[in-house]
Amino acid sequence: LLFYLGFFGGADAKALICLSFAMPAYPSISIAQFNSMLPIFPLAVLVNAVFAASMLTLAITCHNIIEYLHVRGEMFRGFEHEPFWKKMLVFITGIRINPKKLKDSHYIPLEYAVKGKSGEVTRYLRVSPQIEEEYPEYIEVFNGYMWATPGLPFLIFMTVGFVIALLLGDFVDWMLILLFPQPR
Repeated sequence: LLFYLGFFGGADAKALICLSFAMPAYPSISIAQFNSMLPIFPLAVLVNAVFAASMLTLAITCHNIIEYLHVRGEMFRGFEHEPFWKKMLVFITGIRINPKKLKDSHYIPLEYAVKGKSGEVTRYLRVSPQIEEEYPEYIEVFNGYMWATPGLPFLIFMTVGFVIALLLGDFVDWMLILLFPQPR
């Protein structure tokens, strides 16, 4: 269902289905310290994977804050016409890279350029990047940098979620138990 709704790709869905068949419940070798409210192991893996993926957003935001302190107001030069919310969304999901890195790496462009009738090129931010995006046109207008997001497969985060589920159990339950301990 999550695959058909477009939340993640086919390989991710197949990996979760295979995990559901192979380990429908927590394995006996799990050293999780807390009992999960959800006894379905693959669901704990999925929840943990989502939290692991959100940590990437936190890391990107920290990176951009540090870069902002170095370049001050230069991060969004050329995007004065873009709304503030779009800039903030790009700020927490993307980093500025050299456009030449785009061809040989796993980055997905978060901006594109459009050539006007009089020949001027305007850059626009994109908040819903396309994985199949080709090398951007008018590469010369990107002035040494462009906004892009790391195109990491969700399967990496599912692997991290699997390890966390084996060691700690369901991360949400673990956090709830730590935040709201039960009286004895």
